[in-house]
Amino acid sequence: MTEKQSIREKMKAFRKAMDPLEKKTREKRLCEGITEYLFDLSFQEILCYYPMPLEIDLRDAYKKWEDGGRKLFFPVTSKDDLSFFSPHSFDGFSEGPMRVMEPVSREEPFIYHEKTLCIVPGLAFTKEGMRLGYGKGYYDRFLSKYPGMITLGVCFEEQVFDELPCDGSDVLLNFVMIA
Repeated sequence: MTEKQSIREKMKAFRKAMDPLEKKTREKRLCEGITEYLFDLSFQEILCYYPMPLEIDLRDAYKKWEDGGRKLFFPVTSKDDLSFFSPHSFDGFSEGPMRVMEPVSREEPFIYHEKTLCIVPGLAFTKEGMRLGYGKGYYDRFLSKYPGMITLGVCFEEQVFDELPCDGSDVLLNFVMIA
């Protein structure tokens, strides 16, 4: 087992063992922190993620952001690619090929511009912005196409490492918000 695989397994076990009430409390704090951050800045479009089981759930904040005039987009996976679309409704999701909930509507694709924030899920992070994902490279490939995009990783403090193994394809995030 590689070092990356070992960390992934450790973080999956941590999330599985986490007390659901504690998780919800910490997610609420994280949602409030990100919302404050967003409204202090002028991001008009936010690339979000629909949480897989045990991932940090930001859906409570998504509605506030949308009500506050932000346009939200969610990922859709294809063979080796990640693209983002607006769901038009929080009921408009279905399970995609990677077992991740994806927007059903593909009518409104994300088009990059400077006022976009991408919130990036992951299994482990460093405070400096290194991220360890699930190993398929979708976010790293996507983010490498938009080097000017502002990126924000979200995690619990137990998911923060001093160092993570990385290679040339790993994209450094601008910020990491920790609950």
